[in-house]
Amino acid sequence: MYNSADVTWTLVAAFLVFFMQAGFALCEAGLTRAKNTGNILMKNMMDFCIGTPCYWLVGFGIMFAGSGALIGGFDPFIQGSYDFGTLPVWVYAVFQTVFCATAATIVSGSMAERTKFSAYCCYSAAISLIVYPISGHWIWGGGWLAQLGFHDFAGSTAVHFVGGVTACLGAWMLGPRIGKYNKAGKARAIPGHNLTAMALGVFILWFCWFGFNGGSTVSMTGDDTMVSAGLICFNTNLAAALATVAALIVSWVRYGKPDVSLTFNGALAGLVAITAGCDVVDPFGAAIIGIVAGVLCIFSVEFFDNVAKIDDPVGAVSVHCMNGAWGTIAVGLFATEGGLFYGGGFAKLGIQLLGIVSVAAWVLATMFIIFTVIKKTIGLRVSEKEEIDGLDYHEHGLASAYAGFAINDPTYAELDVNENTDLGEDDITMASPEKVAAAVKVVKDTPLPAELDSGMHKVSIIVQLAKFETLKKALNDIGVTGMTVTQVMGCGLQKGSGEKYRGAEVDATLLPKVKVEVVVSKIPVDKIIDTATNWAAENLVKGAVEQLTPQAPVYPRHWRVWLTIVVPTTKPDDEEVREKVLTARRAISAVLEQAGLFMGVWDADVLVGTASEILNAQLVRSGDFVRPSANPFEPPSVQVMKADTEVTVEKHRIRFETLDRKSAVHAVGLGVEHYGGHISLALTSQMLGELGRGGHQIPCPFLFTCIIAVLDSASERVKAEGHRMRALQMSHTPVSQISP
Repeated sequence: MYNSADVTWTLVAAFLVFFMQAGFALCEAGLTRAKNTGNILMKNMMDFCIGTPCYWLVGFGIMFAGSGALIGGFDPFIQGSYDFGTLPVWVYAVFQTVFCATAATIVSGSMAERTKFSAYCCYSAAISLIVYPISGHWIWGGGWLAQLGFHDFAGSTAVHFVGGVTACLGAWMLGPRIGKYNKAGKARAIPGHNLTAMALGVFILWFCWFGFNGGSTVSMTGDDTMVSAGLICFNTNLAAALATVAALIVSWVRYGKPDVSLTFNGALAGLVAITAGCDVVDPFGAAIIGIVAGVLCIFSVEFFDNVAKIDDPVGAVSVHCMNGAWGTIAVGLFATEGGLFYGGGFAKLGIQLLGIVSVAAWVLATMFIIFTVIKKTIGLRVSEKEEIDGLDYHEHGLASAYAGFAINDPTYAELDVNENTDLGEDDITMASPEKVAAAVKVVKDTPLPAELDSGMHKVSIIVQLAKFETLKKALNDIGVTGMTVTQVMGCGLQKGSGEKYRGAEVDATLLPKVKVEVVVSKIPVDKIIDTATNWAAENLVKGAVEQLTPQAPVYPRHWRVWLTIVVPTTKPDDEEVREKVLTARRAISAVLEQAGLFMGVWDADVLVGTASEILNAQLVRSGDFVRPSANPFEPPSVQVMKADTEVTVEKHRIRFETLDRKSAVHAVGLGVEHYGGHISLALTSQMLGELGRGGHQIPCPFLFTCIIAVLDSASERVKAEGHRMRALQMSHTPVSQISP
């Protein structure tokens, strides 16, 4: 006898699970680039539309047409007789169909941006025809795992783990996207183009998950069933919420700032993990399951990106594969009846582990064969040109999924000749035309001939939005009243501030700026440039003690570089030595001027004044510092430090402090062991404080000293030859027999 409440509840749940396709579509589209949006949307539509008839054809029968250990039966088009209690067969069939489609759609995200659409249609059909139904029969259709007592209430293994394992295998066989890894193998960030769509997709999935888990009761009659449905929905929500919080905290601690996409991934990870045991764990167990899922998601993304080198644009493997496995194992730990932590021993945990291993083996074996056949026939991956141009255009004839909107793709700024396209000067002849075309070319403008100069000039100034009003006033004061202002995105040589996206550093963080364009004829260009330069200098000095903006704790610094040459000699007053030093100084000055860096030479006043300023930093900040002039009749050390300065030598530092405690300076020695395996000028920001990250700056004035010793090659060669001869002589003596 059919029950209307059960039928209604199950159908509503089926409709919610179907709507998850929209969530997956938005989530995957948002985490990938705009040029592939149409392709992502098509795949999420077609895996459902292809999977539905395939599951109707043979998939449902394989799952439910019998109680065999390995396979249900063969019932094309669902013609047989079935008993699903209070539900008609077609109600149960539509409910299971949407679950099958969910397993297939998981694969779309991990293989995004480089998979042929035709290939996707083929393996999506195979998942719905064979792969999902057989493992689904083992778990839900009365197969051997169900007979052993394997528990997977709503599909952590049956749906998510199957899709996640397939996603992992497919992404590995495809290989990473062009530009994902540089030549050193380091992962590079390829940000998604629309985090709004991603977030909306996650919210949709979270909402629909109440149908995914709660609807799996397929009943809403009887007090016990209604209590169970309530607990299932509560556990589902609790695990997702705590997983999100855990992911937020871990990403915040590891990357300095809470990562948006990884935090939302954490929510999905919690939902996947609780799906298996939502009906048999209490809220405390659900809470732990969710927290572990959020943490696991972060480290899993890092592992697949940096260690396994499996390019998963949306984190599908971490969310569905890893947390599908974790959720299934968690049943053996936290089930209130039979769980290890509830006195049930290892029996249930062992069965859960056996289920994971067996399903993984089945999926890997079958999907490897299917992927290989597709690869050898129609091909899995698009060409380099199609991938670089975008799948929307080549696969679907779609110029853009956002016609009428300008979409900025910051990854284009990273198409570096020697890194991002894996293209270098030494192998350019072997590179494909597509990679050559993708490499950024340097073009230099030819100066305008004097006879064609109209006397009108355009000056472009890039400035932070917060500083625009003060710049405008400065330009107005010199007579500039007309200007064009444009909001732009950009970065300089620093490549942004080293932020991270999904754990990978963003090489070119494009920051919002304002471009001010001024066209002048009567007002000299030099005057405008001087005004803007002086304005910038004033703001730099002001910003040394004040934040750039109230919202950003960022303080610019006034950097000064001092070069000191030390010539070893026993005759410092010798004229030849003096001339040698002056010659070296002139050579260095010439090199710096060629590079556009103009060197000034210190005199005695500058030396004494600067050194005194460094050793009395607190007085400088308080405004009590008086810059001294050099006294030729006193040693520099007496002039630099006040008479009451106390010098304390400790193990790792030297402390300079006046007796009145008004001024204190610490000198900390940094040896080569502090710098790791590599050092360069580009890494100094990481050692001394990053300008763009307020929490990673040295909050006071500092002096960094680097000593470079240039060896005398002739004398060192003589010493080395002496050591060699001595060693050669020793090798022919009896001593060499006992001392190698």
